[in-house]
Amino acid sequence: ITLQEPDEAWCETAISGDVIYTLISEFHPGATRVWSVCICLCLRGDPSFLFLAFSTRDEKLLNFFRRGQKMVWAQRTQVAPGDSDSDVSDGLAGSWTEDETIRAQLAQHRREDDISTEEFDTYQGCLDIALQTPDEVWSIVLFEESDRKLYHFIKYFPEQGGGVWYLVIARETPDGEQIEILEAFPTRDYTLVQRYRSGTQEVRSGTPSEDRVIH
Repeated sequence: ITLQEPDEAWCETAISGDVIYTLISEFHPGATRVWSVCICLCLRGDPSFLFLAFSTRDEKLLNFFRRGQKMVWAQRTQVAPGDSDSDVSDGLAGSWTEDETIRAQLAQHRREDDISTEEFDTYQGCLDIALQTPDEVWSIVLFEESDRKLYHFIKYFPEQGGGVWYLVIARETPDGEQIEILEAFPTRDYTLVQRYRSGTQEVRSGTPSEDRVIH
């Protein structure tokens, strides 16, 4: 039902150039609200390659997938704004599924009493500092057959609201000279920070971070 007649449709263009569609439908089994989410490519107006499909009762998790531009869904006729029908093609979108998995895991692990997403803009000034002078940087190889890495930048700001960690999750781009930011967020939850202390520790406090172009 979600693939054929979604209640909501969102689209965004991935780095690879593929147009990614997120289709959402709401269901009411008994007194419960449940959302079905399908993330896919489309070919000539029809959903084709399906990256990820799941159901959830967690609206906070659902909001993480309301990304890009909201669009009107008309089966066989939908086209992303600014794109012609010929631009909507089938194909794989590299490690996109890995990116979305990271976002889903983040939403699942955040405590309800942690800093709300509405307050994130208040801490935007911490982003550059966390990237340029992190206390810690941890790296994980994304895929066994690739040397590309996922990086976790961690910076503690004791002066911010009684003490706040700022985390930046980024990945290497194919040329190895740039990193792309996937998520950046503040937290007061030490347990959540511990989850991102995994892999290989490449930077400790006082060690300058590697100079790369960031976007």
